[in-house]
Amino acid sequence: MRPLLAIGGEADRDPKEGDALEFATAGVLLKLGVARIQRRVRLKVKSGLHVGTRLPHAEIDLRFTWGGRLWLVDCKDRMPADNLAEGLRRMLPPLSSEQEKLFDRIRKELSINQTKVMKEDLLTVRETGGLLGQVVCVRKSELPEEVVQYARHNHIDVVQKNDLVAGLLRLLLPGRPAESEQLTGLARQFFRSAHAI
Repeated sequence: MRPLLAIGGEADRDPKEGDALEFATAGVLLKLGVARIQRRVRLKVKSGLHVGTRLPHAEIDLRFTWGGRLWLVDCKDRMPADNLAEGLRRMLPPLSSEQEKLFDRIRKELSINQTKVMKEDLLTVRETGGLLGQVVCVRKSELPEEVVQYARHNHIDVVQKNDLVAGLLRLLLPGRPAESEQLTGLARQFFRSAHAI
């Protein structure tokens, strides 16, 4: 019996905050049938004279092939920047109108970050996976509606941490028949909707 998870390589062995979500996602993918997953792949610009001396310009959390496509997975196991701004706002004394405008601008700048991460992932997948590359974003918290719309428009799949198994199963095996518990839940939902009318 082959091991489900074999860790190789020497780069970046220091523990990081998002490691648990990356390992959990990799574990689910392996359980669903993915044969091999690479973690923390760093992309560098190739230079003729100084190969390997440049800093990486992108890092891919998880990379694997499935169904003839290259899949890149970006995992974020932290609360969105909007929550940071709101937490700080509650700690501050009442702000003047000028301070409030500045704070709102900072909040907006922080919220742009989620879309920016997806854009960077999309660019990375285009560079490495070509037209058949697929981006999946695994997130701990719900994304703002504009970020969800951006993801949908650019064919980026978003899977919530609390729905990891079902979400990845839907992506990897889209034609799989529904299980009995899914059908039961759907029937309950329609039954409640019919009685609400």
